[in-house]
Amino acid sequence: MKTLFHILLFSAILAAGARAAPGPEPEDKRQRRAELTEKAFQGDVESMLLLARFYKMNQDYRGAAQWFRKAGERGNASALLELAALARGGWDAPVDEELARRCYLRLLELGDNTAYRLLGEIYEDERGSLHDVTQAILYYQDGANNGDPAAMLALGKLFTRAAGGPPRHELARHWLERAAQLENPEAMRHFALQLLYGVGGPEDQNQAWVWYRRASDKGDGMASLFLGDALYEGRWLPQNKAVAKHYYELAVKQGVTAALIPLKERQF
Repeated sequence: MKTLFHILLFSAILAAGARAAPGPEPEDKRQRRAELTEKAFQGDVESMLLLARFYKMNQDYRGAAQWFRKAGERGNASALLELAALARGGWDAPVDEELARRCYLRLLELGDNTAYRLLGEIYEDERGSLHDVTQAILYYQDGANNGDPAAMLALGKLFTRAAGGPPRHELARHWLERAAQLENPEAMRHFALQLLYGVGGPEDQNQAWVWYRRASDKGDGMASLFLGDALYEGRWLPQNKAVAKHYYELAVKQGVTAALIPLKERQF
């Protein structure tokens, strides 16, 4: 019986391996990879970037990282961003936050101010080895002061969550309003909520709904869902089930599948 068990187990392992084995590489793909490899070894940075993406698309993340690194060393900003994303995602290798940090610092040297926010994200991540809320705030502030609305949004959310201390609602509202004015849809939604409840400043329900609608118009599905709920239930706004249905349907189109629930369960 024991021998039979081992035979069956060995057969199952072989079968699984056979299923997992990749098929032969198509000739056109093989040729394309060979052309890119030749140009990459000749020092063509664009070919290095394309070759790295080729490897990534085929789930060879080590090969992708190798060529992203080579292109990044030559100052290619896209390669640095994609290498950092691989390092933070831990694709086929341990997460390497230090490598991601170095990539973002190099991006700053190249004049890409969005790297301030990306550095802030590394330091804000509670699961990461570099977790340091104070450092995160400093990088977010640098990004915000350089006009990056995503960094402003990150600051506003961080201050709202009371990371590293008590909530700082006035500061949160300041940065969320600035990001909203720069057309960041998520910031519009958060700022609208603060206006609705008077958090961090005066309550202004009329302006709250202006910002909710602007956020919805800009593609924020959660704002659309909130508008649908408010209109269906007659909270804050006059009840209008037909318009509520419109916002639920819009939320679904914007990727918020939770809006399918009221569409299925409510009467319009």
